Amino acid sequence: MLAPRARTANFQSDFYRHHYYRLLRWLIALLLMMFVLLGAIIYLLITQPPRQFYADTTQGKLLAMPNTEAS
Repeated sequence: MLAPRARTANFQSDFYRHHYYRLLRWLIALLLMMFVLLGAIIYLLITQPPRQFYADTTQGKLLAMPNTEAS
């Protein structure tokens, strides 16, 4: 049988171990979420269509302007 001080130390180590593993699971989940969001941002940047610019004349007609962005 364990002495009272040893039992208290055992309870404390179990308590801190439990919370450490719980925190570690949260950190791993947040890390995975960060990588998923980073992948989504990269995907959206890569698949973004080129911008179309238009100019209008004094008569109200719309003219497509040439795309001068370097790709």
